[in-house]
Amino acid sequence: MIKLTDYAIGGYERVVRATDSTTGLDACIAIHSTQLGPAIGGCRYMEYKDFDEQRYDALRLSKQMTYKNTLAGLHYGGGKTTINSRAGKKSPEFWKSFAEALDRLNGIYYTAGDIGTTQDDLLELHKHTQYALGYRGKDSGWATAYGVYNSITGAFDYYAGRKNATTAEYALLNRSVAIIGLGKVGSRLAHFLTSLQPGLTVYAYDIDKQNYDKAKERFNKLKFNGMSPSRLQWCDSIEEINQLPVDIYAPCATGGMITEQFASETRAKIICGGANNQLLGDASQILKDRKILYVPDYLANCGGIVQVCSSYNISHDITASLKTEWDHPLVKEKLENISTKVYDLLSQSKIQNKPTNIVAKEIVEGKLKYL
Repeated sequence: MIKLTDYAIGGYERVVRATDSTTGLDACIAIHSTQLGPAIGGCRYMEYKDFDEQRYDALRLSKQMTYKNTLAGLHYGGGKTTINSRAGKKSPEFWKSFAEALDRLNGIYYTAGDIGTTQDDLLELHKHTQYALGYRGKDSGWATAYGVYNSITGAFDYYAGRKNATTAEYALLNRSVAIIGLGKVGSRLAHFLTSLQPGLTVYAYDIDKQNYDKAKERFNKLKFNGMSPSRLQWCDSIEEINQLPVDIYAPCATGGMITEQFASETRAKIICGGANNQLLGDASQILKDRKILYVPDYLANCGGIVQVCSSYNISHDITASLKTEWDHPLVKEKLENISTKVYDLLSQSKIQNKPTNIVAKEIVEGKLKYL
């Protein structure tokens, strides 16, 4: 029997702990805002040392989803689920138990994929609830990566002082990008950058040896078939790639990579990547003072949720799929429009003389305030 325990936390509409002693489910569901519509946010399945750490993760990520969905122009709020993998292992009964928890929230929250949650998991979940998204089609890593790609081109357009040039094939000619993290997003970002921008040098590294070796093998096969883009360089350590004099630094691994020290020492001109919660301390102010352009992560990596929301008609019929993969014209147009949103945000940051993450936060809070 599943048990729901509510926690009253300021600034959040609802925070619930869902537990089931039979299946081992221990989930924290955080609903930050439903002002724009039902909350949407992924289900993260990973190990936490205790519930306090698990709840903290759900709180910060659900708030970020509100920012992400609002900046992306989506009519949905922000939520997130964190499940402690130490408590229970995945099984059909495990997901059935979680589905019951979702149903008891009465439609204020829809979940989707995230770290540790696969499409197979979501398909199993969907068997028992209508509040699971992203269980069919290609995984959203492609859409997220394409959104980051367009964020990079939009940021570089701003840096170069040009407007509406993001589709140019040689927009990044003789420039360089460092990608840190070669998972579902980072490896696909490397694909887009190297295949769509001839003359661009891409440096790549992942501290996770499995991701690193897998990406390297994939690109080496492309090279063998004569399809690999030139100028893809593999780095041997995080220290090596962080010290490179690249034009663009793209963190696509874990959060917290942009520390105050990194912000003070990096030689990059633009920071734009797919990782969540990239900034630590006063890094954003240091970047601004050094005239380094920073694209807030919740704008740069919003492509995945754009695809998910484009694929389902939530307000009418949750079963009505529009069959919109990332490269479907309806979705691709929205992903390419992210470049304009990035350009405009960087422009506002300069006009207001504030770090970009502060400007983005004020835009979101302003929109929500007048609803």
